[in-house]
This record gives sequence, C-alpha cells and structure tokens, in this order.
Amino acid sequence: MTKKKIVILGGGMASLSAAYELTNYDGWQNDYEITLYQMGWRVGGKTSTGRGVHDRIEEVGIHIFQGWYENAFKIFQEAYAYCEHNNLFPPDFPFKTWKDAFVQEDATLLTQWFEPKGKWISRNWVFPANNLVPGQGGSQPISVAIEKMLYMLHELIFGLPNQQTENKGIWGVIKKLLGLNNKESELAKASKDYIAKATQTAKRSSLLRELFADVASLAPHLFLKNAADKIKDLKGNPVIYEEIIELLEEFTKWFVGFTNLFPKDSERIYWIRVIGEFGLVAIRGFLEDIYDPKTNQLNFNNINHLDFRAWLAQKGLTPLTLDSAVVRFLYTGTFANLYGGNGLIGAGTAMNFLSASVGYKGAFVWKFKAGTGDTLVAPIYNMLAHRGVKFKFFHKAVQVHHSETGEIEQITIAKQVDLIQEPYQPLTPIKGELTWANKPDYSQIVPEQAKKLQEENINLESAWSPWQNVSEFVLKKGEDFDAVILGIPVAALGGENGICKEIINANDSWQKMYQNVKTTATQSVQAWISKDYTALGMDLAQWGIQKGATPNLVTYASPLYSWIDMSIVLPQESWQEGKQPPMLLYYCGSMTDPDYIPPFSDTQYPQKEIDRLVYTTQQWLNDNMGYFFPNATSIEYPQGFDLSILFDMYDRPNATPNEKLLSQYLRVNVNPWDRYTLSIPNSGFYRLKTDQSGYKNLFLTGDWIDFGVNVGYIEGAVNSGFQAGQAVRKFLQLPINKVEMGELKI
Repeated sequence: MTKKKIVILGGGMASLSAAYELTNYDGWQNDYEITLYQMGWRVGGKTSTGRGVHDRIEEVGIHIFQGWYENAFKIFQEAYAYCEHNNLFPPDFPFKTWKDAFVQEDATLLTQWFEPKGKWISRNWVFPANNLVPGQGGSQPISVAIEKMLYMLHELIFGLPNQQTENKGIWGVIKKLLGLNNKESELAKASKDYIAKATQTAKRSSLLRELFADVASLAPHLFLKNAADKIKDLKGNPVIYEEIIELLEEFTKWFVGFTNLFPKDSERIYWIRVIGEFGLVAIRGFLEDIYDPKTNQLNFNNINHLDFRAWLAQKGLTPLTLDSAVVRFLYTGTFANLYGGNGLIGAGTAMNFLSASVGYKGAFVWKFKAGTGDTLVAPIYNMLAHRGVKFKFFHKAVQVHHSETGEIEQITIAKQVDLIQEPYQPLTPIKGELTWANKPDYSQIVPEQAKKLQEENINLESAWSPWQNVSEFVLKKGEDFDAVILGIPVAALGGENGICKEIINANDSWQKMYQNVKTTATQSVQAWISKDYTALGMDLAQWGIQKGATPNLVTYASPLYSWIDMSIVLPQESWQEGKQPPMLLYYCGSMTDPDYIPPFSDTQYPQKEIDRLVYTTQQWLNDNMGYFFPNATSIEYPQGFDLSILFDMYDRPNATPNEKLLSQYLRVNVNPWDRYTLSIPNSGFYRLKTDQSGYKNLFLTGDWIDFGVNVGYIEGAVNSGFQAGQAVRKFLQLPINKVEMGELKI
C-alpha cells in the first residue's frame, strides 16, 4: 500500500501534539509520513523561547503548568522518557527526571483595591498539595472536586475541625474582636435567631426538619458539612440533589447576612466573605444550571451565552464579590479583562475552566526551571524528529486554497530563505539544555541572505517584516499531501493577508467563526533586578508566602496585572561569577489595540508598539510597584519603582535608568499568530471542531477551535492536537488510541 502524506501547517503546541498523537502508534511509518511547515527558525508558537544577551531566556509571556493539565503533563513525561531512552539529551542535561524540571507551588497571591481603606490589600490563596501525579491516572470526577471544595470552604469559613485552624476562620475573628477564649462560640449564639426565622420559611425537606429538630445541630456549619458529605451520593439521586441545593442556598443566605454584620473595613472578613460566597454560589450554580440530575450529564453551553459576571449575578452573587479579585481572576487569567470595557468571558467556558482546575494534582502551580521552549518544546521536538517527523523551517503558509471538490487540493507555501544544507538544525546546547535562539543561526543560511538579514535586522517571524521570500511553491493533493492539519491561529486566517481567506469567502461557517472568535494582543516584560526582596522591603512571610515560595499573581493593577518571580531560571542563563542578578520578574497583561492597525507594509508598526510598551511600563512601575517594594520608591514616585535598580544587560557603569529599562526584554504580541484567543459569550457556538472544516481532508487544531473547554491555555492546545491526530487517522481508516480529552464527568 502506498504511504499517505500528512502536512501540518504551523508548529505551535497544538500542531506538535497532533504530530505526537499521529506518531504514537506502532508501525505508523508504514501508513503515512508527516511533514510540518514552520515559519522562521523555531517551533512552539506562544510557548516558544529564545536566548539573548547572557543567554537570558526570552519568553512570549508567562507560562506555567497547572496541576490539572492532564494531557500536557502526559506528553511532557513521554517526551522526557523518550529522549532519555534514546540518548537525545546532552550528557550534562540538568534535569534527571521530568519532575526535576519543575518547582511546585501551592498558592497564588490575590490583590484587591479595597475601597474602605483606600489601598490595595492581598491574600495568599493556598491550594493544599496532594499526592496525586498529573498526567497519570486520568481526571477525577467533578463530584470529588466539588466535595473537596466544600470542605475547603468549610475550613475557610469556620476554621474547623481542630483548635489550631479554628482561629483562622470567622470564629477566630470573633474571638479576637470580643476577647473570647474558651467561651461558647459567639457564631453559634448569633446564628440561633437566624435559624429560628429560617425554620419558618425554609422548604420542609426531611433533611432540614431533622437538622432544625435538634438544638445541638443548629450551628450553620452543619449545613455546609452536610452538603459536602452528600456530594458523593449525588449521582442518580434526585432527592439528594434537591437537599444539597437547599443546604447551599440556606447556608449562603446565612453566610452573607452574618458577614454583613462585621465592620466593612475588616480585611480578614472581606477575604473570607468573597472567597466563601463565590465558592458557594458557583457550586450551587453549577448544580442548578450545568448539571442535569436526570441524565447525570454536564452541559456548559446552557449558560455560555451569558457573561460570567452576569450569570453569577443571576445566581445571587452580591456586588461586593462580583467586583472582587476572586471573580476577576477568571478574566485576567484569560486576558479577557479589557475586552468590552470591563471584560467578557462566557459563563460556561469560565465554569468549565474553573471546574477542571479544582481537580489539580500534586500542586496547583508547576513552574518551569528554565525557558518554556527549552524545557517543554525542545524535548517534544527532539522526540518527534527522532520518530521521523520532517520539520521544514523557514516555510510560511501563504494560502490554503478553496476547492469546490470538497477537499483541499492545493496549498501555497513561501520559502523564506535558502539553507546551505537541509535540514536546519535549530537547537544549541547551553548548560546541558538544548535551547532555541532568539534569531536564526545565520551560519546555516546562504551567506548573501544571512548578511542581509543581519544588516537590516530582519525578524522573519513578524507579519510586518519587509523581507521578500526567496520563492513560492504549491503543494498538491495526491502528490505532496493526502491530509492537512491547520495549526495556525484564527487571527491569521482572514483579512487581506489571511492564509484561508479563500475558504472564508466561500464558506459561511468559516466566516462566522472568523468574525466571532475574537483575539487580543498581549504585552510582556521581563525585568532582571539588582536587589533581593529583603533589600526591596518585601517580607514574604508577612504576605503569607511560605518559605521557599515566591509571589505569583494575576489580579493586580492593569495593564501589567500579572507578575511572577522566575528567579529559578537564572542558573540556566550565563552570568559571570558574582554578577548574576538576585531576582528576575516576569510581567504580562492584555494589550488594547490602537484605533487603526496598519497593513503589513507598514514595517515600523511593531517598533511603535514596543515604544508604547516602554512608556506603559515606565508609568505602570512608577504608579504601582511601591506596594510590593517600599524600599524601591523615590521622592518623585512614592508609589513607584526606582528604575536604577534594574540590572543593566550591557554592564555599563553609567547607564541611565531608562537605558537599563530598554536593556530588559519587552515584547508585544501583535502578530496575528501571536494574539491570544478570547472566549467571549456566544463565541463558542461559532467555533469549529477539528473535523468540521467542510473539507474532507482538512483538520483544524489550536485553542481557537471547539475542543471542549475552549479557552486559551496549553492543555487546550494539546487536547486539540490529540483530537486532530485522531481525526486524521479516522479519515485514513486507521484505529485510534483511547485518550481522555479533558471531558468532565460527575
């Protein structure tokens, strides 16, 4: 039998995952061959990295794994095992096991502008570690996650069940306010009047009658505990379902009413209130609007026409909590906070994302010890290349042509440069890791072109590049491909230069997808700091950050609302002895588009956007970082950040603060393929599944398709890649592996 030919367009995580799935079958080489076409000199898409001066790691933005990224961990683990088994790692590779490539952290720092005191406040939100291993054992049922969350809320609110934690919840606050020691709980006393009134109006379920009958059981915490205890019996039991809903509803009423009795300027009560109320309302809303007790099925599309805040308000969430960092976390974490003014994200998508995250394994946050591209992408690339996938670097998709035959017949590809020898070798060893450069290896490009690229400082990854491709050629069905996987993001598909503009013009479903699946530009700053936390005046313990952990947060002031300490990667960079900066911080956030985005012929546009980011960064640091680093402020900027403490990358003794800022790594992600895919209300209905292109041999992959959760993150890209790989094998009438794709089950 003649082997089939599969072409993959684009080299992001979705495309790499599709190639992984296609090569994850014994004897696959007998059935087909795979060629991946990638613009520029590296793969990884939004997870790509480069190395700059001092071999500093330069990221597209902030990237971490979370403990519920089941398939992302799976492919990561497999790549490490494969590279180890086949001796693809250098002898001095720094990570002996896949776990060695991570630092686990169990908290995220919430920050909130607190009107009662006219200042920012914070809480380090801890997610208890567990012994589970992500990528192994499959996803947990959502009922297990809900049960865990209810017990966590119980402990947050009441500080039970032991004396040590009792002082952390509301009872602890009451004791402190009233000077109580071992007296009867004032919380229980204050609750009796409420519960007596509630008895008159509450629904008369047998469960509530039993609770109200016994005076000793009147403490409200039993409402919550009973709800948690009953979750495991939820499936297939409509009576239990109604009782849980009623318990949560009644407890939430009591909880909101009771916390309203406290002084409005109590920071501690504020955090207990907003975290507790959000959790209670979200869980009840999940059970009422997403879970069907008759079929035991989940349907997040039931509420995906609504914005998340609008849905929460419908479910009774109070304005205090609607405006809190707990809710804003879902908007900033998905770069949705600026779209439409105050941000928009589909309620179903937000709840799907949130529900999945509760099932994290090991730790909530897994930070890479080196660059994302080096730690994650390079081993996957090496595994795929060793398996036999052909990578064609410096090849840019120009047009996937429409055809009336119902199949893709032709694809136009542009060749950006001529290589001295094929194939291009993209990786360079640095400190035992195989790494990606921030520019092409010019020694592999024919000298005349290499010289011009360097002299004109050409960026081959930029849509606004003045570079003229050296040639174009056409791939033809039956000769060069039988099936095509399109892994290039949605923003690059349409418009004047869209690589699928012919398809969009000819296909109504593609038009609707392109018009309704929105994207946003993002901005990123990496700052190497010449002082440590002590010198800057930030006592991590006072911020609730455990010893050995560092800050990571996504809810601070816009636009650079997300920042994380990534000093753990400094040992993988190349610094002179005694001159390694003490600290490295990454910042990122969504970026509003200018009123007019110029055509690709305006080659100065990317630099103009960088200049805008430089100005934004100066202003933002001077307005905001004093909250964290009080010793970095100045007389002129009492809330700000003295730019002179930035580390000068070029070791200039007289470098000005502004020169130091310009020597940091600042990046704007404005290219169509770099823009982040949003999940605004209703947009999910216009996404196409991997096999819904309308062409028998064209399959879609990326976080912009309908892959399930439908939000932009690494796990989603991986799942969409697995789906594309399996769809191609079905098209070729080949068997497929059984792979979980992140579907939640009760």
